Amino acid sequence: MLIALSALSFLGGLVTAAQAGPVHTATAPDHLVSLGRNTAPALQQALDALVTGSSATETTAAGYGPNAEAKPTLLLFLFKRPAGEPPKARLEEVGTEITAGTKKMAGTTVSDPTPVDPGPLGGSAECWTVHSQTNIVVFCVWASNGLVGAVEEPSTDAEKTGGVMRAVRSEIEKVG
Repeated sequence: MLIALSALSFLGGLVTAAQAGPVHTATAPDHLVSLGRNTAPALQQALDALVTGSSATETTAAGYGPNAEAKPTLLLFLFKRPAGEPPKARLEEVGTEITAGTKKMAGTTVSDPTPVDPGPLGGSAECWTVHSQTNIVVFCVWASNGLVGAVEEPSTDAEKTGGVMRAVRSEIEKVG
């Protein structure tokens, strides 16, 4: 499940030109889209390691789904960024990093990005399908003013995962 995430620390580290608008914030709750937070220590350690080194002012990583040592069914990553970065430019940089990161993993390929509707909270959003030797996941990233977020789930359907991303955003993201 952690396929696309080896390149994740870049999400919090990229800085681009200014954009106006209210700042977006989010937190990782105990329950998300009807899934409980997976509190397995090994999972949380792996997720924390993925966001370590980010230059974001705050990072959060959480898995949702079965508890104990079971694989989570949904991963969530949040990176608080300086307000004023244009979302579309952020996504283009993220896409470059996802592609570069997956090229380093033997037997892993990544699709071209699929633009998806970011939903009523605005910003920009794209999804990538990542194939490894053992898994296929869709990794959707959104960027809004002051926030970059990502969800990953086992799937082959970017539009479906885009819908999950919009549902996640509606539950956790606040504007202003």
